[in-house]
Amino acid sequence: MQIWVENPGPGSLSVVVTGPSLHVVDRTSIVYTGDNVYEVSFTVPEQGVYYIQVKWGNKNVTQTPYMCEVTL
Repeated sequence: MQIWVENPGPGSLSVVVTGPSLHVVDRTSIVYTGDNVYEVSFTVPEQGVYYIQVKWGNKNVTQTPYMCEVTL
């Protein structure tokens, strides 16, 4: 997924993915691609509903957390 941060100011991007059980996210990657855009990817081993919390510094990015359903 791509995340665009408007007027980011000081701080950094953080992404937390929670799922149907503890420790279900295998890997999370955040790559800055330029122009305040970040490419975020994560790998999960099981299906279910996941919540993606995105923050810049200590502030939530607009419209988060995102909810997505993963089917395998």
